Amino acid sequence: DRVTARAPQWAGPASDLCPSWKGKVIIACVAAVVNDRDKPYANGCLVLFRSEDAEDFNDGDDVLLSLFAIQAAACIEQVDILAQQRRLIKQQSLLANLGALLNSEQDREVVHEKAIDAVRTLLECEASSLIMVDDKSKKLQFAVATGRAGDMLRRLELEPGEGIAGWVVEEGKNYRCNALDVDERHSKRIDEVAGFDSHNLVCVPLLYRGRVLGALQAVNSENGFSECDEQLLELLAQHVATALENLRLYQSLKESLVQLKNQQDALVQTEKLSAMGLLAAGVAHEVRSPLTAISGYAQLLKRQLPPDMPLAKKISIIERSVETINRIVNGLLDFSKKEETCWENVNANEVVEDALMLSEHTLNRFKRVKVERQFAEDLPMVEADKRQLQQVFVNLILNGAEAMPGGGTLTVRTSLDRRDGVPDDESIHRVEIAFIDSGVGIPKLNRDRVFEPFFTEGKKAGTGLGLSICKSIMKKHRGEITFECPEDGGTIFYIYIPVLTSTREQQK
Repeated sequence: DRVTARAPQWAGPASDLCPSWKGKVIIACVAAVVNDRDKPYANGCLVLFRSEDAEDFNDGDDVLLSLFAIQAAACIEQVDILAQQRRLIKQQSLLANLGALLNSEQDREVVHEKAIDAVRTLLECEASSLIMVDDKSKKLQFAVATGRAGDMLRRLELEPGEGIAGWVVEEGKNYRCNALDVDERHSKRIDEVAGFDSHNLVCVPLLYRGRVLGALQAVNSENGFSECDEQLLELLAQHVATALENLRLYQSLKESLVQLKNQQDALVQTEKLSAMGLLAAGVAHEVRSPLTAISGYAQLLKRQLPPDMPLAKKISIIERSVETINRIVNGLLDFSKKEETCWENVNANEVVEDALMLSEHTLNRFKRVKVERQFAEDLPMVEADKRQLQQVFVNLILNGAEAMPGGGTLTVRTSLDRRDGVPDDESIHRVEIAFIDSGVGIPKLNRDRVFEPFFTEGKKAGTGLGLSICKSIMKKHRGEITFECPEDGGTIFYIYIPVLTSTREQQK
């Protein structure tokens, strides 16, 4: 209300109230409330003073001052409204442009930076941050943060539900607080790690179709955060969430297109390999006839010559060479057959040896690759399709050699797989074949995808179907294929095949 004072309200040097009023003393004053009709509070007050030798204030001064205060209040209010309108237009323009920019951006880091820069511009705060939820651990990570503690926050990881950001992510609701020092939800650990004092804060979730991707927050506004600030941040968060989800879908589509192209190329390559297999089988059939002639004439010549003649020994070398070629041709024909699975009792050592023989020509291309055999004696028989097992072993042998471009040792080891805590006469239940190379190993990022079809990461050639087919064959044999990567390098692939037992024979 208006106050009229005929007696001094305050006495003392006027310079204490206003530096320009030097040498004068207030002896009486009139104060008028400067307010707006629609507001129940005063925006300020007007104070008059007169020097000691001037007259006292009267009722006319009171009325004049009151009228002037009304005009002053209207002017101040108009200035505030104009400033708010300008700010609102600026914010709306920024939001509209930012939405278009974010949704056209294809770089995640750029989207993050633009988002938090927009927060600081819109809300005029000291710091802002974008917090994302890790899909696997559900922990909260500061994707990007501004302010003097930004670098420290980027290395900070919050537990699910920790702090105000954790609550916002869990509840999917906005949160605004202008007194963080008494707020129980505020995590003091964040300020301690960052070396930053948070006084007020507004945080909103990044929501996309009911799924919370993370949170967007602004910290430390000079006058605190209003409901309007919260609504602005919520609008911005909608743009950011849509942009991040669009970016994720774009990247996923891009990867799918690359994968589809790789699969198409792999299918073309598979058709080529199939055609080459048919061609090789045809060539093998044609080679058999001259081999038979060579072998027959060599045996005829050998019978006509005395055994101690040097020529007879050379003819024996021809016979052995023909037998070797014959075994390779027979193995190639068996390998290329497209018949139904043919179960028989086989010895794993013999199948591995045949696979090494078939791979010998290809292994010769890797000049510094040495093959070492460690075969266990008296291995029990296994029930298997010899041709399919051979296919598995050849694939692992060639993969091992390819993993050692600079040379190394490929060890093929066969043994009995025993179960701990079982009597010796009952413990033998699987034959183990291990293919051990001293190569570059398999990167950790690729280990979960080794057996996926068409996965060719890190391979210079091939369709990416080899190990997938191996796994399918071992499943058909009721066996198993696994691998491990020792810390000192290299890779070990294990093949496990159930031992043929009398019980299974009876069931058969």
